Amino acid sequence: MDLIYRRGLFHASGRAMRPGTTEQLASFELVGRHFFRGDFTGQVYADINSGRLFDGLAEEYAWRNIRAEGFDLGGQVWMTFRDGHIEQVSGNLETPYLQLGVGLQSLAPLENIRAKFGWRRHDTLGEREPEAAAKPWYATGEFHVKELEWEWNGNTVSPFSLRFSHRDGGRRLIADALPLQPLRRLVAGMNLLPGRAERALENYRPTGRLDRVMLNLPTDDSGGFELTAALNNIGVRAHDGAPGVSGLDGSLVIDREGGFVRVNSEGLSLGFPELFRGFWSLGDVRAGVAWRFEGGVTRVYADDIRMVYGANTRLTGAFDLRMDQGGEDNLGLRVGVRMVRPICLPTSCQ
Repeated sequence: MDLIYRRGLFHASGRAMRPGTTEQLASFELVGRHFFRGDFTGQVYADINSGRLFDGLAEEYAWRNIRAEGFDLGGQVWMTFRDGHIEQVSGNLETPYLQLGVGLQSLAPLENIRAKFGWRRHDTLGEREPEAAAKPWYATGEFHVKELEWEWNGNTVSPFSLRFSHRDGGRRLIADALPLQPLRRLVAGMNLLPGRAERALENYRPTGRLDRVMLNLPTDDSGGFELTAALNNIGVRAHDGAPGVSGLDGSLVIDREGGFVRVNSEGLSLGFPELFRGFWSLGDVRAGVAWRFEGGVTRVYADDIRMVYGANTRLTGAFDLRMDQGGEDNLGLRVGVRMVRPICLPTSCQ
């Protein structure tokens, strides 16, 4: 380690080596003022390549029911301090291996994790304010990850971005370009969502991508949440009377009581496999579909559906599906059909 004090600035640099070897695990550089007084103002840089050295310590780090069982951590990080408080963090993550456990089970390891990350303190929270002083440093700012990707259990997760912050008595996650199929399997394995949401993921098995995602979670254990997103080529499996869909574009709002989908798709496939054989190929689809959880009854309904079937058929309709855990299921369906004849010029129609 090298230490230099010059013109009021403290400089430090050094390396950490694997015991008994010449393999470097980490290096760092530090420059700033008042380092030993506890109100350090300056910058710190670190380059980390841990290998599997800290596997024995990994289980000390846990969140809810999820724990780290082993990791091979690599990357670079830059940190900015002011008056002893972290103001900003940025860096690159390159982690070949991360082993997680949930409850008494170990998940398949996440491999080849790559991302650019950063954290910045909220401008509205000064470090001397009582509200900020009562919180841990990571809860006083916004954390972001860009170009996050990994491999897990035979699936490659395409790069996406997200931001996370604590605000207004809750937690907020904002994300873009979320690939649903690989994330669904990982989220289900980690027990991250309320029970009803996890069951819905398993039953409907969504595919496609979510853009402009915003998930709001309360800090208490009420189980409440609110999710909004733009839908990009979404597909869901038919389940318990609800239709199966593929190629769906539009927008989505979900909370613990139900949800609403606004569909704006140039082309999609729709099917009720318990009622009709095969799926229908539809174009220019415009619809709003809602669902509500009312005790033991789940209701799915829409009253303004418009679409094109084939070359000249225009369809309109509505439906109301009522699924009762303690009784009979009921479906009300209204379909309107209008044939559109092509306009022919005298020279083109016979």
